[in-house]
Amino acid sequence: MIINRHASTQQNPRIADLARCLEPNMSLLAEWWNNTGIAEFGDMTPQELVSTGKSDVLEWFLRSILRGDRE
Repeated sequence: MIINRHASTQQNPRIADLARCLEPNMSLLAEWWNNTGIAEFGDMTPQELVSTGKSDVLEWFLRSILRGDRE
């Protein structure tokens, strides 16, 4: 699956752009998007966060990484 073909990211292009800034390799990005839980959000994957209406917290999380606030 390519992240920007997923309906959730098509509706949230800013999140897709932020995620691509952090990981330009689309295969690795798709793996992270679909299979990596984020501890701060109860181990929900990015895809789960977006699909349950929590795009705002995912966007905040990605921006905090880009700012260097977290790893």
